[in-house]
Amino acid sequence: MQDRHHVVVVGGGFGGLQLVKGLAGAPVRITLIDRRNHHLFQPLLYQVATTLIATSEIAWPIRSLWRDRPEVTTLLGEVTDVDAAEKAVVLRDGKRIGYDTLVLATGATHAYFGHDEWEPFAPGLKTLEDGQHAGLHVREPLSLHSDELRAEEPCARHGLRRLLGRPQGSIQGMKTVFTLTRRAAAVALLAVPFLAQAADYPSKPIRFIVPYTPGGTTDLVARTVGQKVSEKLGQPVLIDNRGGAGGNIGMDAVAKAAPDGYTIGFGAISTNALNPHIYKSMAFDPRKDFTAISLLGTSTIVLEVPAASAIKSVPDLIAAAKKNPDLPYATAGAGTSMNLAGVMFAQMTGTELVHVAYKGSGPAITDMLGNNIGVMFDNLPASLPHIQAGKLRALAVAGPTRSPSLPDVPTMAEAGLKGYALEPWFGVYGPAKLPAPVVKALNEAFVEALAMPDVKAKLAQAGFSPRGSTPQELTTLTETEYKRLGDVAQKAGMTAE
Repeated sequence: MQDRHHVVVVGGGFGGLQLVKGLAGAPVRITLIDRRNHHLFQPLLYQVATTLIATSEIAWPIRSLWRDRPEVTTLLGEVTDVDAAEKAVVLRDGKRIGYDTLVLATGATHAYFGHDEWEPFAPGLKTLEDGQHAGLHVREPLSLHSDELRAEEPCARHGLRRLLGRPQGSIQGMKTVFTLTRRAAAVALLAVPFLAQAADYPSKPIRFIVPYTPGGTTDLVARTVGQKVSEKLGQPVLIDNRGGAGGNIGMDAVAKAAPDGYTIGFGAISTNALNPHIYKSMAFDPRKDFTAISLLGTSTIVLEVPAASAIKSVPDLIAAAKKNPDLPYATAGAGTSMNLAGVMFAQMTGTELVHVAYKGSGPAITDMLGNNIGVMFDNLPASLPHIQAGKLRALAVAGPTRSPSLPDVPTMAEAGLKGYALEPWFGVYGPAKLPAPVVKALNEAFVEALAMPDVKAKLAQAGFSPRGSTPQELTTLTETEYKRLGDVAQKAGMTAE
């Protein structure tokens, strides 16, 4: 039984009991926590109360509830903290209770006391506005948002005042309270099929969408790490390259996929933080349409020219750009971190470079090798073999420190552009509302793969710095970078079609 999806329900009143009833027969185990014993140990009182103030639609015999209940453990105690990192609730006596899904089902009492009492120790919970709407408050994967309930706004607080002998409102407010808690239980029940599927995850191949063409950094990392993840999970990880629109086409496919864990995507600083600020039309919102799984690591951007070029250094390039305005430079696509690197270079040097966006590093490198274009900003892993073979010349790297793969190549700052530093990051994302057990399985597989010595050695040799993370760390990074790069793009006037 211990391997069942564990739902911790905080609140043993109408909301909590209704949820337990709604989950009867589901493949879950429930821990019901309440800080007042009248809910857990005096169900008869609540049976009477239900009969008096609830509509016939939601009244139920308590004996039936407990006869048909799923595996339920009831605890008396006050929750004082929620440890998101360890997915555990902490009681006042220090007891820690782990969970897969955490639900605050504080019911009608919550409508009276408001939600402020929860905020100090459970930040980030999906609370209902103003503390005036009763119902379910959940952490993913169960998803009940305040805007879904707004059309049914009850005068629940006023109804409680009437019940308690205070002025305002009517008993209808209390009826609406129970309608909401019942609806909340129905929402929880709808999530159960995903929980059942999650218990067997994965049972078929996983599609890993790389939003760029083959031959680039993302492709190399995805195939290297994907093989190890496949071995860990016991199912093939199929790489699906979908280039175009700066990675937006591929990541849009991820956003629109079923939230079952069988379609994941290779997100980046560009697709999940920069692109929304420079593309006139975006089919997805990176802050809402994805579930963060794990950071993959960071890369190095290299400024390079063909080996036969007369340009030997960054000062040479600046001089050439000032002598020949509209000097073209190539990148793997509009809106990519390489595009941003070029924009920053032009700003800091007072030059006017013309961006030529390719659909991935591969085609751009081909044109560089054929001397069809003379300057390129690229992620190092894709270009490194050609630099080492003497076919391309590296002028500088964009990061704050030199690359171990190119120890003799200076940073942009060392080459004269003081303050220049850009280090692109990459991560694994799934569609929004991915079940917690699936996120956990994928996160553990990717973090373990990225820590393997052979994987680290191969990627480091290619100029990529692998590093896994918790889902929350990637979520925080995405949100922070989204804001930061929005300011950068606005100041630079960056746009893309």
